[in-house]
Amino acid sequence: MASNEYLDSLMAELASQGIEPPKKSNTSVINNINDRELQIIMDMERVTGKKYSDEQRKILEHHGNAAILACAGSGKTTVSTHLIAKRILTGEIKDVNKLIYTTYSKAGATEMKERLDILLRQLGVNLNVQVRTLHSFFLQVLRTFGVTANIIDGSERSKMIRQACKDAEFPLKDDDLMLIDNLLSYQVNCLLSDKKTIDSYVNTLEDLTLEQYSKIRKSYAYQKGAKSVIDYDDMQSYLYLWLVKYAKSKNQAERDIAKSVRDYCKAMYTDFYIDEAQDVSKIQFAIVRAMTADPNDLSKLDRNLVFIGDDDQCIAEGTKIRTSNGIKNIEDIKVGDEVETVFTTDKHEYNVGFSSVNAVSCKTITGKIVQLTLSDGTILRGTEEHVCFIKDIHSLYTKHIGDNCRKELDNEHDSLSEFYGSGIIKYYMLEMGKIKKNMYVPVIVDKDVIDLCVDKVELIDYTGKVYDLSVPKTRNFVVNNVVVHNCIYQWRGGDPSIILSVGPTFNMPTFVLS
Repeated sequence: MASNEYLDSLMAELASQGIEPPKKSNTSVINNINDRELQIIMDMERVTGKKYSDEQRKILEHHGNAAILACAGSGKTTVSTHLIAKRILTGEIKDVNKLIYTTYSKAGATEMKERLDILLRQLGVNLNVQVRTLHSFFLQVLRTFGVTANIIDGSERSKMIRQACKDAEFPLKDDDLMLIDNLLSYQVNCLLSDKKTIDSYVNTLEDLTLEQYSKIRKSYAYQKGAKSVIDYDDMQSYLYLWLVKYAKSKNQAERDIAKSVRDYCKAMYTDFYIDEAQDVSKIQFAIVRAMTADPNDLSKLDRNLVFIGDDDQCIAEGTKIRTSNGIKNIEDIKVGDEVETVFTTDKHEYNVGFSSVNAVSCKTITGKIVQLTLSDGTILRGTEEHVCFIKDIHSLYTKHIGDNCRKELDNEHDSLSEFYGSGIIKYYMLEMGKIKKNMYVPVIVDKDVIDLCVDKVELIDYTGKVYDLSVPKTRNFVVNNVVVHNCIYQWRGGDPSIILSVGPTFNMPTFVLS
C-alpha cells in the first residue's frame, strides 16, 4: 500500500470511530541532499550491515522536522537511531547536549539508549545522546523551577484514592478502584472537566455521580497536598499550567513565569525526538508544542521536532475469542459483544468473566507479524507492537543492561509498565516483538489463570486484516485463551489523531514506514 493510501485508510479509521480526521499537509519533501551526506548514508550501511529500504532512505535523506508513522516490523528503531547518527555526522545536529529523545517506559529508554550508543561507537562517534522517559524529562524541568515534592508510588496512590472514595461516600466494589484511578489520569491527559470525564465513554461506573467524582478528585488532591507529594499526572499539570495557561494569562507575573520556563526549555534543547508518539495525549502535546513552537505563532516551529509513532497494535484475523454467546473469530466481534476478560479482586485474586467491547479497530497490513507458540501448542499471532502480559521480564533486560540497572528497574515498577490498573496484576507489559523464548504468559484454563512458557517466537509473512478491541472495564481480553492487553490507546488518554495531525499542524512532511 502506498504511503498516501495508508494515511487515507488511517484517517478513515479515525472517522469511523467518531474522531475528526486531520487535514492533510501540503508540504512536499525536498531533500536537497549533497554528495557528502549520501556518502555518509552509504558508509552507515557498510559499517552496520543494514540495507535501507526506499522508505527508510527517504527519511535518512530528509532535513529538518518530520512525522514518522512506522508500522510493525518496518525498522522504526533502526531509522530513529540511524537518523540521529546521520544528522550528528553531517552537522545538522549541532550540539548533542541539546538533543532530547523521549519514550514512554524506562525499559524503552534503556533499549533505545543502548542501540544509539552501539551505533555511534560503530561509526567512531564518542558522544552521549540523552534518552529519557517523557515523565522523567518533565520532572527535570519541574526540579529546575523548585518543585521538590516526592513522587508517590502506585500503592500510596491507591490508598489515597480509596480514602477519597470514603470521603465521597462512594462504596468500592470489585475493580472500581482501578476504574476511578484510570478516570483521574484520563481527565488530566485529555484536559477534561469533571462533567466531561463522567460523561466520557471510558467511565463505566454507572452509579458514580458527578458530585461524588468531584469530591473524590478534590479529596485525592488534598491528601497529596497535605503530604507534599505529587503523582505523574501532576507533573503534566504543572507544566501545562506554566507553559500554556500562564502564557495566555492577563496577569503579568504569570506570563513572566511562562516565559521563564519556556525560555529555559528552548535554551536547553534545540532538537526534540518524541518516540512512541501514538501514546501522546492532548496535555502532553500541548506541553511539547509550547517547548518547540514559536510563542507568537504556534503553527511554526522554532526548534527541531521529529515525531515517531506506531499505530499498529493488533491481533491477526482468525484468532478465537470466547464470548457470552459462544466462540467467535476476532473479525466477527462487534461493539457491545461480551468477550472473555480477567477481573482482579481487592485480594489480588483473578476472576474470569465477560466484559463489553466499546470499540473495534481494523486495518489491512502486509509485512511481518509475530507468531508465539506456547508449551501446550497454543499459537498467538499479532503485530510486533501488540502488548501482552509476561512474567519473566529479567530474561530480556538483564541480558542488555546488567544486574545494577535491573535492580533500578525493579524499584521503579511503573517504568517497567507493570500491570497497575490493567485488570491483571503481578505481570508486566511487553510488546509481542520483544517477547523471548522461555518467558511466561497468562493463559485461561478452566476459568483459572495459569502461566505457560513460550516455546517458540517466529516472525512470519502476513497479508490480511488485523484487529484490536477496546474493553474499558478490564483493559484486557482473551484471545486463543491467552490474556492480552486492551491496546486501543484512546482510553489511556492518548489521542490517535495527534500522530496524523502533527504534520499538517506544523506544515512538515509525514513519512510512512510500511
